[in-house]
Amino acid sequence: MHIKDSEVYTGWEEVKFKKSLYSLFSLYNACYVFIDKAYFIVDEDEENFIVYIKGKKEEDTERIAHELANQMINYQRYFSNIKENNEIAKLIIQRALFSSSPSLVKEAEEKEIEELIKELEQDANE
Repeated sequence: MHIKDSEVYTGWEEVKFKKSLYSLFSLYNACYVFIDKAYFIVDEDEENFIVYIKGKKEEDTERIAHELANQMINYQRYFSNIKENNEIAKLIIQRALFSSSPSLVKEAEEKEIEELIKELEQDANE
């Protein structure tokens, strides 16, 4: 039974977000933006996150539901960008560290060479 089946929640706006497109983390962040303007109940079924919204002022409920959908896109894009840029950030930090300590570069190169030699030896033994 979903929460919406209860008569207590009549008059709440229902919004569904596909799990294949959005993360629960993005949903929580998007809801948090409106926590002072509305009440939220989060539920789910097999394919969707289901959000029940009731504005603290009755006339705001539908508007907040629309704004929540926009915030979901915003947060999903934001967290996707963070994930995509993670490797670039690591490289920038590594270069900064290596430039401040050239001995680290030499150690990293030696370690990489050792790993390549081990891989080649394993391939030769197979």
